[in-house]
Amino acid sequence: MNKFLETAKLYNRKFQINVLPLRGKRPMIEWDRWQTEIQTEKDITDMNWVNSTGLGNIQGINNWRCIDIDGAEDFEIVELILNDLGLPKKYKWVVQSGSGSGFHIYVRIEALKSKDVETGDESNLLIEKFGGEKAVYKLSMKPLSPTGSNERENGYCKHIELRWMNCQTALPYSLHESGGVYNFCFDEPDEPPSYVELETVIECLEKYCVVNTLTPTLSQREREQKTERIYYDKAKLESALDFLSKNLPDGSYDDWYKIGFGLVPLGEDGEKYFIEMSLKNPSYNDTEMELKKKYESLVKDYNGSVTIGTIYHIAEMLGWKKPIIKFWYHEKDRLKISRVRFKKFLESEGFCKYKMDSESGTGSNHLFVRVENNIVEEIDSVDVKEYVMNFLHKMAIEEYDGTNRNEIIDTLIKSANQLFTQSFLEFLITRNIEFNRDSLDKGYFYFKNGLVEVKRGSIEFYNYDKLTKHIWKKQIINRDFIESTQRSVFEEFLFNVCRNEVKRFEALKSGIGYLLHTYKDPSFSKSIVFIDEKMSEGAFGRSGKGLVIKAISHVRNVVIEDGRNFNPSKNFAFQRVKADTNIIGFEDIREKFPFDRLFSLITDGITIERKNKDEIHIRHEESPKVVISTNFSISGVDDSTIDRQYIIEFSDYYNKSHRPVDDFGKPFFGAWNTEEWSDFDIFMISCLQHYLKNGLVEYEFVNLDKKKMIDETSPEFIEFAEDEIVVGKEYEKKGLYESFKKEFEDFEKLTQSKFTRWLKVWGKLKKLDVSESKSGGKRFIRYISREKEAA
Repeated sequence: MNKFLETAKLYNRKFQINVLPLRGKRPMIEWDRWQTEIQTEKDITDMNWVNSTGLGNIQGINNWRCIDIDGAEDFEIVELILNDLGLPKKYKWVVQSGSGSGFHIYVRIEALKSKDVETGDESNLLIEKFGGEKAVYKLSMKPLSPTGSNERENGYCKHIELRWMNCQTALPYSLHESGGVYNFCFDEPDEPPSYVELETVIECLEKYCVVNTLTPTLSQREREQKTERIYYDKAKLESALDFLSKNLPDGSYDDWYKIGFGLVPLGEDGEKYFIEMSLKNPSYNDTEMELKKKYESLVKDYNGSVTIGTIYHIAEMLGWKKPIIKFWYHEKDRLKISRVRFKKFLESEGFCKYKMDSESGTGSNHLFVRVENNIVEEIDSVDVKEYVMNFLHKMAIEEYDGTNRNEIIDTLIKSANQLFTQSFLEFLITRNIEFNRDSLDKGYFYFKNGLVEVKRGSIEFYNYDKLTKHIWKKQIINRDFIESTQRSVFEEFLFNVCRNEVKRFEALKSGIGYLLHTYKDPSFSKSIVFIDEKMSEGAFGRSGKGLVIKAISHVRNVVIEDGRNFNPSKNFAFQRVKADTNIIGFEDIREKFPFDRLFSLITDGITIERKNKDEIHIRHEESPKVVISTNFSISGVDDSTIDRQYIIEFSDYYNKSHRPVDDFGKPFFGAWNTEEWSDFDIFMISCLQHYLKNGLVEYEFVNLDKKKMIDETSPEFIEFAEDEIVVGKEYEKKGLYESFKKEFEDFEKLTQSKFTRWLKVWGKLKKLDVSESKSGGKRFIRYISREKEAA
């Protein structure tokens, strides 16, 4: 039973609070419902607690609130607040964060209102004092001296948050991402937190914090939140709006509103364009003042689902043709290329720089991309050349203005060393591109005809007009999503691979689902390892491991490396990995593969060296996951190595003599029809949902432990240890060493240190505690059963 689930039920039963499973500080489930609805113990049991690292408490339910103190050097600010709130010095609901530098003080506060004595009007105290009712009030600290000359004098702590409602805070005994544990500072509480008057809390916070009581106007707040400045082609937009002002038909109010929504991200410019377009259109008789009010209502209702691209689409449907930026001109009877116009032309066609978020601080960390209809593709100078050539070949003859296609192309070729270079592309505008990403509790698949959103309890299909953010072009699966209820032959193949063992099949499905889930949790990062079950001295193969990786590559962007020859220490080792890569597959890795060189890739970000290009750093959240296929166990028995692996054994049901084609009549993938692809897609989607529901499923290994033990030591040593060593008995290491060499003469050159390492490895893999000691120059070893030790 999960310990955090049991603790959560205890909190709910004893203190009537709503709780959530956490991984790190993030909830593992959707929790909108629990911000208003009281939980039952069954509700908590039904939540997904698999792989949880803690539990959180939702503020607001039953008036629970939290004063969250961040960056405190000592306990002084806690003591001051407890005193000001009239709480005991050893108030039991004080929790120290797992980071060691933060505290939570839990109290109960009713949301009270104040009444004006003369008018009798009521107003919410939070709105009155803090400028509005929010989930969390983050307050900076008042300096403790006029100079504020050092960090301590700037305040008792970094800042204080009043966590009021619709937010959650980690409870004891959750694990902090640093490895620490949330603990009560005093005794464990036996009753809910004390009630404190809201006025008292506000007075206390005003004493130590800077409180801005000015309430911003509605339009100011909305403009700050909804009119973030974005890049747009001014000439192109003005051309489209001018066309629409003259050609938008009577009664096209839906399109008119969409145009207004599309202009909202432009801020004041958007308002100006909306008013100008509307005043020019004879179908609309609103005054400028009325149009301003309508635009303000659009700002208020804007949700990001409509963009400038929608305006262009409406205009094109009515017959508008995008203006061509002509980057060529004649000067003294010679055709020349304007670099400035050529840059504008490329930007009008969607070419730009994308600045990637980076934690490393190394490299320029930007990519050259082309964005079209929210679809992003990484490009280089060769792609730009090809695009420009194709554009010119498709351009209407009348657009050439007295010249011809070949003359322009000839001039471009002469200027190629100036125009089609990285240094020129660096002058392209940098765009802020927000990608649609998988989250902790949901994932996406992108098909030609729309996207599929997968959650624990639902699978929904949406048209792309619902997509408000960007996606990589290589994320799009090159086929339509079609519903199917037929069992996939690929599912049957996997069931055979697992020899019809249900638990192993569920584990394999969960491993595939983990790889398909592009979200990377910093507190839970694994490589998925496919290993042959069969005991053999050499590479066995043909068991289906590579076929599973290939299957995954049909729904995710996978870079496959030859594990037999791959050297992670080599320059440019990962240069085939790009920002849109979801998974790196290392196939058939060799014995003693340096798995430790992949640690940072699995649990951190990745820095990619590229030939003749700047290196780029992909942060952990956006970096690819790792899948490995092998016949050898991964070298190493240390916790860092073990914790980064999730291993699935593949039986030898399929082998050199018995292939999947023998069971299913035709090769996978290449010979499939539309129905078989649909069956496959539905199954892969179910793998992701299976993982979201159950996490990585554990199962009982067949030969892995024995294979691991042999790979780390030798078959002869395993035979010796199993025959000679008795758990609980103490042995002199040298005596065991001499006995082994005497019994197995081929190991004459075996060193004492290597033999001692084998002894330790044997104990660890047998799940025994190893006790070492020395006396009078002799060294001893003893193995202790963990069950007996626990008893």
